[in-house]
Amino acid sequence: MNLKCHIQQTSKTVESVIQAHLPQAGYISLKEMLEHLPIKRSTVWKWVKTEKFPSPVKIHTLTRWRVEEVHAWLAQFTNEAHQKQEHHSDGE
Repeated sequence: MNLKCHIQQTSKTVESVIQAHLPQAGYISLKEMLEHLPIKRSTVWKWVKTEKFPSPVKIHTLTRWRVEEVHAWLAQFTNEAHQKQEHHSDGE
């Protein structure tokens, strides 16, 4: 599989996660979120600390993420992949 096909497939995979698996609104736990994202718990916390991932909110004693912010983060990733794909196809 060439790079162009790989980028297209990765983008489609991320888009399918956005559309099909995560709720569209509300709050989600780290455990629930990680069932749909190909990253580890420690990575999420590292990215939160460096502001590369949305910060959670505290609801009483629970730590939750706003699903809308996670969708926005995923959409940003997907948009970057599309831009890179377009850039690579322009250079071919």
